[in-house]
Amino acid sequence: MRLFSSTSGRTVCLLSCLLPALASGQVADLSDTAANAPQPSTPLSWETLAEDLDDFLEWSEDPLADLGWEPPAPSAISHGGSLRIGPGHSDNYLKRFHPTAQDFTFIEGDLFLNALLPASSLTLLLFGEWTGYRTNGPADAESLAFALLEWSLPTLSGSRGLRLSSFYGDQIYDASLSIQAPPLGTTFRQVRPEIALFLKHEFSDRDAMEVALAVRGARFDDPQNDHQRLLLEVDWTHTFSVRWRTSTRFTAYREEHRLATSRQRNSLPSDPASSLRINGAEWAQQLTAQLPWGKSLHATLEAGTNLELDPVGEYDDLYRVWTGLQVQWKWKKLSFEAATRWQETRYDKRQIAFLDPRALLLQYRSAECRATYALSQHLALIGRWEWLDSYSRIDTDRYSEQRGQLLLEWSY
Repeated sequence: MRLFSSTSGRTVCLLSCLLPALASGQVADLSDTAANAPQPSTPLSWETLAEDLDDFLEWSEDPLADLGWEPPAPSAISHGGSLRIGPGHSDNYLKRFHPTAQDFTFIEGDLFLNALLPASSLTLLLFGEWTGYRTNGPADAESLAFALLEWSLPTLSGSRGLRLSSFYGDQIYDASLSIQAPPLGTTFRQVRPEIALFLKHEFSDRDAMEVALAVRGARFDDPQNDHQRLLLEVDWTHTFSVRWRTSTRFTAYREEHRLATSRQRNSLPSDPASSLRINGAEWAQQLTAQLPWGKSLHATLEAGTNLELDPVGEYDDLYRVWTGLQVQWKWKKLSFEAATRWQETRYDKRQIAFLDPRALLLQYRSAECRATYALSQHLALIGRWEWLDSYSRIDTDRYSEQRGQLLLEWSY
């Protein structure tokens, strides 16, 4: 037949796209579209269709567009999620000076949903984790949860919108008064809601900036620690090349404590009717690189500093500095991640104790390794190791912890 003997590969490709549409009547007859192709008076046959295609392809630059055929529109909703579950072991789950080991069961999950509306987009992100320890004490479980809802309206060179988020934490710590006392596990709960207006602007293919004005609250078991923060955040991203990108974030905020706070200078209580206001500023720099040893090796280096001051002089002013490194590598079904972080906080006015005039100093170090092996398209096996080390000039605040986990992950 002439269809397969003299018709070009372009004709065969076009036929594969058009035959279903021709059968359903969604695309006009080729002989009606090509000006030099007469209307056939006999039923359409394979030979006639091939002749019309040859004539039509000679003058058409975009055959599918000239026929009025459009590919199906992408789905307006995209989503994904994952669930991880497995056993683990901690050599110091109460985070105390004298370690207390415990086995646990770990469950973690996340969900992502993005909807393209007629003139905007909506994004929902949910994350949660639960750790259940094999103990009969009052502090036998801890959990974390995070939710984010973002509405974005595109502009000529970026987007603007509204962002709502909330963080919940229910964590275990040791409440014993001395390092010689027996362990006393208890829980510490906090909720941190936030609402923000943001504006994103792309100056070029290499430079983009986001400005956000937000109000963030903090609620604790002890209402004396409750506070709210008004902050302005500016994030600038610059892309040097395909392999190198940097991000600079500056945040200025004002934090207000309506009641007496437990973070008073020299650990002395203040007037419960007083209001404490703190001015703070934070700077963070991040550099992301795709290393030259392969497209599957990425590294991220970050550093930052934070300063808090009380204009009245009743608060323990602090200065904080941190740095961190994260490396990601992937090879076939195996992926590997490693991260480390160091942080130091110095308090200008807070003493260790009433009779100890030394200023309080805190140091925090952490390291994490994670290996993932893909068992199938939706299943993976994960091994994770974490190390935390907290140093303080207060003995009861010092601790070191290691924990390991073996998880089964399901994703879609």
